Amino acid sequence: MPNIKRNLSTHELDHLLEPSSLGNSTTESTNLKEDTEPDGSSSSSSSLALEENSSLDINRNDFIRNYEYDDSLLSRISRFFDGPVPPVEPTVTPIFKSIQYFPQTLSKRWPSHIKTLVICIFLSGWAFIFYQLAIHSILETPLVNGNPIPLLTCSATPAVWVGKNQYCGLNGEECGASELKEFFFKCPASCKEDSYTWSDTAVGPINSIYRPYVIGGNNTYRADSFICAAGLHHGISGDRTGFTGRIVFKGPHNNFLNTTAGSGIESLPFDSVFPYSYSFDDDFKNNYTVSGGRDLRFTIIWFNIVMSLIFGYFVQNGTVFFWTFSVLGFWTVVLASNPPLTLYELFAAELVSVGFRRFLPYMFGCYVIYMSSLKNQHTNLKASLTRSVLWVGGFWVSVLENYTFSALPVNRLTISDINKQRGGWITVISIAGFILFAAFGQAYIIWRLGKFKKYISVYILFIAGLAILANLDHQTLRIHHYIIGLILLPGVGFKTTPSLLFSGLLFGLYVSGVARWDFDSIVQTEAQLNRGDAMNIGGLPELVTPLFEYSNITGPAENQLADIIVTWKNSLSAEDAEFRDMWNGYSLIVNDVEQYRGNETSFSLKDLVESDTWNIDPKPKERKVYVRLAFANLHPSAYLHTGDYTKAGTIYLDEERWTKPSPGPS
Repeated sequence: MPNIKRNLSTHELDHLLEPSSLGNSTTESTNLKEDTEPDGSSSSSSSLALEENSSLDINRNDFIRNYEYDDSLLSRISRFFDGPVPPVEPTVTPIFKSIQYFPQTLSKRWPSHIKTLVICIFLSGWAFIFYQLAIHSILETPLVNGNPIPLLTCSATPAVWVGKNQYCGLNGEECGASELKEFFFKCPASCKEDSYTWSDTAVGPINSIYRPYVIGGNNTYRADSFICAAGLHHGISGDRTGFTGRIVFKGPHNNFLNTTAGSGIESLPFDSVFPYSYSFDDDFKNNYTVSGGRDLRFTIIWFNIVMSLIFGYFVQNGTVFFWTFSVLGFWTVVLASNPPLTLYELFAAELVSVGFRRFLPYMFGCYVIYMSSLKNQHTNLKASLTRSVLWVGGFWVSVLENYTFSALPVNRLTISDINKQRGGWITVISIAGFILFAAFGQAYIIWRLGKFKKYISVYILFIAGLAILANLDHQTLRIHHYIIGLILLPGVGFKTTPSLLFSGLLFGLYVSGVARWDFDSIVQTEAQLNRGDAMNIGGLPELVTPLFEYSNITGPAENQLADIIVTWKNSLSAEDAEFRDMWNGYSLIVNDVEQYRGNETSFSLKDLVESDTWNIDPKPKERKVYVRLAFANLHPSAYLHTGDYTKAGTIYLDEERWTKPSPGPS
């Protein structure tokens, strides 16, 4: 017999020397599967030779002479990570056995062609109803008196107001609010949660972030307020089904009040003049005929959940189960729960186009997940009830993450975002603790299977790769939804009760991540991650005390002030080469609207303050002007046109007083 060397534990020796083991070539071949003959053949041939030998007096000492026993610390640790002998196959803990195994019993009674026919009919009917609901919801063009109207997002409306600071040009004249008299619209459902600003947005002396962007109340709102959120604040019902409406532009307004409406949205105040405002037409439903104005996303979501629970309970074919949920989850996100874009009249066609553009690479990712992680879990899985409740339930929790996780104070897993949100670090630590707890449980399952070394090697490579990416210059590591799923799914693809829940959750994250955001890069630049926050590049100019100029005309005090000149330090002089190489001018914001762009170092407020825009009733008790300043590049082809703005400095017109801005960008 050839000299076969292997490090074995005492427990393994005892097991191998049992009579049943010596008489069973299959068992011995399994336990000695790592041994090979010098010519490459399996050591099972040696086992057969032993069985054919007429003298089977193999005692413990003879066996040890053919196997080298190493009892060093490292060897014991290595044998420990090999797992138990024999390996323990994981199983799902059965509950309510009669219900748990009823679909399997039912399946045995029906021939294959009948089961195939029933599945085809069920899926066809499901798909047909899903499609009919979609075309009467998000795919239907909303009409008012037969004319199409735009479907808005819950955030900014470019047709009315493009964006903050300089984006609407001087005095806001490049935005629709300066020309429009009225504007018809349709808002989607769930705008209360989706109308937040995700970057610091200046509203006079304060910043708005992580709250609905609504400024004003009593049916008078600043023109840059998000229309759908303002509609909910005003009292238009429809956050569950969407709503249509009409706004009427009212021109400049003074002193926007903050109120809290029945919808729970608290508006922001603004105690000065803004050049454009709007109000909602309260008689809209009485004066106009509307079709296609409902958003049936929640009807679609609940219909798909109910159908999927039924399907997940009765279907026995793991392949059919997996691919059905792959297709279902993707199109539920695209057409109902979290559509990836909104493009006015061409919205439906563009949405379907974007969906199919992402669908093919998404399905390839599903194939990789199925073959590497979930195939063995769903093949011959008898626990139908557990799968339907835990896997399907976990799947929907993650697919609908924009609802299920919306209350968590973490929007993106980036250091800057976590720092900004109150409770962000507590939430992240709690989630990490849950993942760690689940990881220990899954590691135990893997260890009992005897595959711990294999899996730990894979995850060490994953961690090393992430560490390398995290240290790339000028890049930020971004762990997107789909990446979390791809990384963790291989470790949960087992037939146990917890594994079914975890794999459903993780696969749902992959589905929702790709369907909504596509395969976004795992590393991104700071500019790519920026959602309108200060870039902290190019420096900040310095506002100085304004000049108050007086006339010789006698009369009321308010008429003696002839001019107010906003001034700032000349930071583009020859000695300031750092700024001069990047910028050649300035941008001045007055009351959150750009009023000057050029290379001067002062700006007169006389024409602005004396204009009709500012002399409107009711006049505030205390007239204020909020000014902010940024460097600018005046070349039309410049890559970066405007730098970061300062925080707001306040000019008190009646008191002829100035409060300088706080340090840092706004």
